Amino acid sequence: MSLSVPIAPLRSAMAVFAVAGALSLGACTRYIEGTNLTCPRAVMLAGTETQTRFAPGAARTDANVIAQIEIDNIQYSCQVATRQALAAVAFDVRAARRDVSLVGDIDVPYFVALTDVNGTVVAKQNFTTRLHFLPGVSTVTVLERIQETIPLAAGQRAVGFEIIVGIQLTREELDYNLARR
Repeated sequence: MSLSVPIAPLRSAMAVFAVAGALSLGACTRYIEGTNLTCPRAVMLAGTETQTRFAPGAARTDANVIAQIEIDNIQYSCQVATRQALAAVAFDVRAARRDVSLVGDIDVPYFVALTDVNGTVVAKQNFTTRLHFLPGVSTVTVLERIQETIPLAAGQRAVGFEIIVGIQLTREELDYNLARR
């Protein structure tokens, strides 16, 4: 299998959630029930489903939160052929603000990774989505869609792969999320 499996975005809006640093992909959550057992699983990486943004230079307290961002509602479908699997993954990127007088955009970095049967990352791509807030609006949601083609070697089964989605966090943001669990 090639280390550069294409991950092609079919985006309903511009999108990106960023996670900095190396993360272990062994702690995935939210397996989609009722999934075709010949297909790869689609999961969110535990600890990367949310991002809390604080006022610049302010202490990391609840009073200083300016936005809470999350990835949710992951859905997917796939078709398996002899030499490849075609997977379509969709999920919501949502941000909520306390101060509805703020106007502007929030860029959210996210990643989509593919692991093989051994849990080894064989492909990863970062994206960014832009959430636009109008005056008086407290919550914005964007639907993101990713299509992935997974080439299969002779005798290889698609069910051994996982498609992993998460917000691309800094180490500090990931530590914050894990401390709140």
